[in-house]
Amino acid sequence: GSALLTANVNQNGNSMCSFYNYQWRKNGVNISGATSPTYTATDYGLYSVLVTGATPGCNCNMVSDTAKVKFYPDPIANIETSSTVCFDPAGNPWSFNLVASNFAGYTYNWSSSIAGISFSPNNSTSNSTTATGTLTTNTNFVIYLQVVDANGCSAVDSLCIYTYENPTVNITSTGTLCANSINTMSVVSPSVTNNYSWNTGAVGTSISTILSGNYFVTATNLLTGCSAFSNSIFVNPSPSLQLFPIGC
Repeated sequence: GSALLTANVNQNGNSMCSFYNYQWRKNGVNISGATSPTYTATDYGLYSVLVTGATPGCNCNMVSDTAKVKFYPDPIANIETSSTVCFDPAGNPWSFNLVASNFAGYTYNWSSSIAGISFSPNNSTSNSTTATGTLTTNTNFVIYLQVVDANGCSAVDSLCIYTYENPTVNITSTGTLCANSINTMSVVSPSVTNNYSWNTGAVGTSISTILSGNYFVTATNLLTGCSAFSNSIFVNPSPSLQLFPIGC
């Protein structure tokens, strides 16, 4: 970091002094080569400038006020969220969460490279926010984060967002949908780019079972990582044989 110091001379109507010499000092010691009206301080300390007249008849010497320069460590801006946003177009406007590294005393300001994206909360001490907007598939845009610490120092980070639609998946069944008989559940029109994982732990486009219960599959697009659940199919328990009399 650095701080720009500037010497402003008030002539108070003295027309004899039109040019000046400058000598900057740090902690009362002259700084070698620092003889301009401005000085860029790159270290903390007490700075002043000695100003002397540089024209005939102007031999005044003036010492400025002392400027105290402090340097603070740069704050850290770091967005931790994945770049991929999966969404369902039918659910627009869509919301997704953003999280940044959390530091006490920071204020977090979020913005976007495209219009129509809102953030809640924003300009707050919360390191997380919910972004909401109408998304379209295969559209890229940038999320910006500016953090400001308790000393007023700031830092920025950015994240490129890639939007992809969630896959669509439906299942159908064959069989009586009663336990103790074979029932087969299958994905309708499976895609080669999807992985299909059933709630039983099985993987594939179909399963067969004789057990009662709810069955559904999760489709995950292998290219984008986006996933979706299918409809659910229920296999009924078999009737109890105790309900039927056995002989005489």
